[in-house]
Amino acid sequence: MKIKEIITEDDEFNQYEPHNPFAPRGPLTPAEVKTVNNYKQLADIIETNCGQMLSVYRKTNKILWCRIHNVNESAVIMNIRPDRLPVEMPLKAHYRLKKVFDYLGLKANRSNSIFCTTNMQTAGDWGKPFVIFVRDGWVGTVWQSLPDEYFFDEVYNSATDPRFANDIPGLAERIKELQPLVVTPENLDGVLYEDFKDILITGTSYIGLRYGTEPYLNVIELLNLHPTN
Repeated sequence: MKIKEIITEDDEFNQYEPHNPFAPRGPLTPAEVKTVNNYKQLADIIETNCGQMLSVYRKTNKILWCRIHNVNESAVIMNIRPDRLPVEMPLKAHYRLKKVFDYLGLKANRSNSIFCTTNMQTAGDWGKPFVIFVRDGWVGTVWQSLPDEYFFDEVYNSATDPRFANDIPGLAERIKELQPLVVTPENLDGVLYEDFKDILITGTSYIGLRYGTEPYLNVIELLNLHPTN
């Protein structure tokens, strides 16, 4: 039995659309995409390519969720965009924050990341909740001063403050007050245990399984995961 994969019609992903692993195509096909005929093969792709994240999931019995919009199917393998544009933030503020993140040495920023959470309900507030498995080599950003809040309002207010319009170091000092933390495979367990609500993850690509669907139930079991969140 073949797993039906998603091809989205969302314009946001015209260049980085999810790929059908049964027919890999083009230069943007994620490296881990192979021909998939059953759930065991999909689980093997995750095991082989997403071991850093998978091992922490097994250790903690917790997982990361991603909120994906305009998705009707149950599984996705897609590239992470390096050039995401804002929906609710002025473009100048968006690019200003990108400069600040670079200044602070934070690789995962609002331009190159997927927006993740430790809470399935939070993901469901924004779209259909997908458990995600990011390909090895990922890195993330969280804000230690805001473990149970969205950080959008805080960074938005700072980035649009006219006092920082031409003062990247000054804006960086303000952002530092939010206690940014670089998330890696070594400290992901702590982030999961702390139930951070808002996490940025960047990397090359990821696999997502929509909660409650047949691929989710089967692959989670094959991976020997027992998530509590």
